[in-house]
Amino acid sequence: MSSEKDYIRKWTGVLGITIEDDETGVIRAGRLPSNAVIDDNADIEKLTGTDSLGRETNIGNNVKGFKPVLTLTYAGANIDLYALQRGRKITRASFDALVLPKEMKITKAVYAGAAIGKVGYGIVEDVATKASIVENDLDILALTQQPFDTFNPATNNTFAIGDNFARKFSTNLVAAKSLVHLQVPLPSVSARTISEDTLGPQTINMLVRSTNDTVTLVKVSSAQVDPSGSKFDPKADSIEIKFDLSGLAVCEPYTIYELASTVYCDN
Repeated sequence: MSSEKDYIRKWTGVLGITIEDDETGVIRAGRLPSNAVIDDNADIEKLTGTDSLGRETNIGNNVKGFKPVLTLTYAGANIDLYALQRGRKITRASFDALVLPKEMKITKAVYAGAAIGKVGYGIVEDVATKASIVENDLDILALTQQPFDTFNPATNNTFAIGDNFARKFSTNLVAAKSLVHLQVPLPSVSARTISEDTLGPQTINMLVRSTNDTVTLVKVSSAQVDPSGSKFDPKADSIEIKFDLSGLAVCEPYTIYELASTVYCDN
């Protein structure tokens, strides 16, 4: 016999989701979205006529089509979510033309190099580096680079780069506590990046929880990323990823199944 809890049940959120690449068969191993919304985007044609007084009235609706869109909302962003938002694949490769941008306030004459695994480790001594400061009259002053081993701190407005991004600065820069901007070439590094390869159709399965602890399964047979509106935002509070569910040779873009099973915790 059903209870009042069953009678007033409502969906409360996403319990689980898998996004499977139809080409590779691999499912994404990312975190759960904070929400997932399917907008049916129904294209409705209004059928009108007249009533017994001759006034125009709506006598029916004709559903011309559906163009459903699934929007996944994630709290915060990262490169994997941004790549998915753009409909691109992630790849790993070696790069040898990257630079390290650095802003720092000069409070001492010598800075030690970075430890292994830290940003700057592997930078070689005397690598050609650009640096500048803002002078008191607000003009930009480019600093001059000296050799690290023979660095003379008495030469104004100069700096040097040592192994692993060790740094030396001239006495006048230290005394003024200058704010310096550096651009240092990095050594060849292996990095994950967004490739030019686009993602094809995806199969999505989503598990939704109800207030009575029962679950609803949503199956999307064919979903294609809609990259419109994608943007890189390093301070994003959230990121939205949209999928077009109007796949080819698909009768129902998505199907909802209310299961009798209830949720439990895996301990």
